Amino acid sequence: MLKLLINAFFIYMIVWWTVLFCVLPVNTKSYSEAGIEVTDGGDPGAPVDPNLKNDTTDEFILGVDRQIGAGFAVGADYIWRRYGNFSWEDRNGITMNDYVAVPYTAPASSCPAGANCPTITYYQPTFQQPSVITETNVPNYSRTFNGLEVTGRKRLSNHWLMNTSFAYNSTIVNLAGSPANQPSTTSTTLSEDPTNEAQRNGYQYDYLTSGSGIGNVFINSKYLFKLSGMYQAPLGVNVSAFYNARQGYPYERGVQTPTRANGVGQVVVLLDPVGENRLPTFQNLDFHVERPVHLGTAHFIPSIDIFNLTNNNTVQAIRGTQNASNANNIQATVAPRVLRFGIRVNW
Repeated sequence: MLKLLINAFFIYMIVWWTVLFCVLPVNTKSYSEAGIEVTDGGDPGAPVDPNLKNDTTDEFILGVDRQIGAGFAVGADYIWRRYGNFSWEDRNGITMNDYVAVPYTAPASSCPAGANCPTITYYQPTFQQPSVITETNVPNYSRTFNGLEVTGRKRLSNHWLMNTSFAYNSTIVNLAGSPANQPSTTSTTLSEDPTNEAQRNGYQYDYLTSGSGIGNVFINSKYLFKLSGMYQAPLGVNVSAFYNARQGYPYERGVQTPTRANGVGQVVVLLDPVGENRLPTFQNLDFHVERPVHLGTAHFIPSIDIFNLTNNNTVQAIRGTQNASNANNIQATVAPRVLRFGIRVNW
């Protein structure tokens, strides 16, 4: 009898343990268990949607190539992509409908000479934003890319070669009907805050980069042209050059709000739809010349490179916050002309 009770107890413990720790937690994960970074003030035990899926990319490519004459070919490629199923941290108990519009005019004293500080509209919630969030996929939010590239190639013959291309593309943000928005110009975080939605929906996607310590560079050019070539001159001298030009990146001007109510902080309200105001067109020309020399089994290649041959000083970044002391100050320009001498040795 005692043996039977002992066996029954162990069976009961096994079943209880299995149900409590194996069955009930199925499809339920916390942020910590899902390996998701927790934002400041967040709870590592906050829930994750059990139906959370990876981001998706749908793509269609159509390309044609044709050889024309001896050693010359042309081509064209069309690319369509749709990015969607993005994940975001959905704050439980609040939606865009819980935000109200607030008009704001920056004090004249905060706008330096040359700055543009019109009355803007920002949004803030009507109650303290909740702290409980759920990691889930955001519906009705996507980006659509359309791109066309035309290429031309000349293989090395008759002492010269060439490669050229022209690309035109557009990446549009689709926010219509989405519960999420990207209100910030310095972060890609999605939230229920509708600030700047009108300046983003239906306009260009501004990929934010912080390269070289500059924080307001948004990579987006609708067109890009490249041309490179090489000519074998007499006496074994090789001369080559590379030229490229692209549309200037978006220049995002905005007015910074005061600290908004109910814990949503400050935000910069854009004055222009994304991509409608841009930096100057970028152009650059590099030059290279070399003369291989053979000495026994050694192979010497002395060379001269000139980067930014025309010494352009195209503006690459500008401070966009208009009610700041550094409004419209230039942050970066193209590096000046550089002359480099070098030698490469092979043996």
